[in-house]
Amino acid sequence: MKLRLLLILGATAAGLALLFLLTSRRDAPEERAERPIMWSFDLRDLDRVEIALPHEGLAEAWFRADHVWYFDRPGQPPVDLDRWGGGVPYLLSGPGANRLLTDAARPEDLETFGLLDPRMTIHLEHGGEHGDGGPGTVDLVIGSETPDTFSFYIHQPGSGRVYTVDRSWYEIMERLVVEPPYVRP
Repeated sequence: MKLRLLLILGATAAGLALLFLLTSRRDAPEERAERPIMWSFDLRDLDRVEIALPHEGLAEAWFRADHVWYFDRPGQPPVDLDRWGGGVPYLLSGPGANRLLTDAARPEDLETFGLLDPRMTIHLEHGGEHGDGGPGTVDLVIGSETPDTFSFYIHQPGSGRVYTVDRSWYEIMERLVVEPPYVRP
């Protein structure tokens, strides 16, 4: 009787172990496509940022001097580092797009994506001290929301490429203008 009970318990344990192995087996990880990079330069090279919301008639600009960011306006107040931190230069120095829509956008494509009457424009100036590309500028126009409302269309004038960029990226840039990061008293 003892032997029979031990055999039943052993078979049950082996069955449970086999069931566990079969159900917890992980499939090979999916290969993820790398997110396309829209532009790229070393974040330490970002010297000036200008963001405009043409539909609202709002714009702000900032510049960096001696590793400190200031508003580019009379009095040149510094930005609130809790709101600016390293995050804004990081997000502007080489954001990943959700996807590349086209390499050769036609004027009708730009109109369809809201890029001829943009919701936002961004002008970046970078110095090139840390990167290998040298100094330069990056100009961007951000158009309409995508139909799923998870992204916005973005385009670099002079290039034929149109990308989608995550809604959260757009909202961070928009907030810098709508609620400027002034140091609070």
